[in-house]
Amino acid sequence: MNNVQYTSILSYYKNLPKISRMQRLVLEEILKHEDITNSELSDILHIKISSITGRTNELRKEDKKNIIIESRKRHCKSTGEMVIAWKFNKNYDLEKSHLKEEVKDLLLRQRAQSSFI
Repeated sequence: MNNVQYTSILSYYKNLPKISRMQRLVLEEILKHEDITNSELSDILHIKISSITGRTNELRKEDKKNIIIESRKRHCKSTGEMVIAWKFNKNYDLEKSHLKEEVKDLLLRQRAQSSFI
């Protein structure tokens, strides 16, 4: 392999969006619900709300290509307050994404299941 190919490959992998273990936990839980709030995620996953909020903010950022989006504002089942509920972005282009294959598989399975509901 010549040097140009090697550096191109390194650059490609270096710039891929990465999803952390915590982001994956949050994303997996979001996929189980029509929509869900940060506090509801915190209660279900037994993780501090500040950690959940950080992960949902990361998952909706441009570098993650908006994997999750705002669903609506509604009363939170955990707090009773009117807050943003999150959902998986069904328009997220999995074919063009550079997420790890395991995450793509998870999202594709969820997309297939939701089409039967």
